[in-house]
Amino acid sequence: MAALADRPDFGIGVGRYIRLKDDPEVAEVAITVVDAYQGKGLGTLLLGMLAATARVAGVRKFRAYVLEDNLPMRTLLSQLGVLARHDTPGVLVMDAEIDPARLPDSPAGLALKAIAGRLLPAKARVEM
Repeated sequence: MAALADRPDFGIGVGRYIRLKDDPEVAEVAITVVDAYQGKGLGTLLLGMLAATARVAGVRKFRAYVLEDNLPMRTLLSQLGVLARHDTPGVLVMDAEIDPARLPDSPAGLALKAIAGRLLPAKARVEM
């Protein structure tokens, strides 16, 4: 959860992942950011922190279900090299590799690489 420094009881964003039962190396990811704080990099930061945590736990790929009209999330995932496919009318499914070594050098990819460099233990970074 992300909160304001001067108001720690006021959440401005949250992220979580849940492993898929039939494939524990894949986890469904979800991130929500309060409207007033969207477009400031908070979603990317939350995604990076989740990815680093998930990598240590053995998750190799995130799956996101994204509304077609959610352009900010589609843009973020596209910057990570993710291709979208239709799941149901109006909903896309997007699978993202979370190995920092395989991320593109796009703005979002560089941000996730930097987060991984700070959060992942050195041993986990070498194994990737």
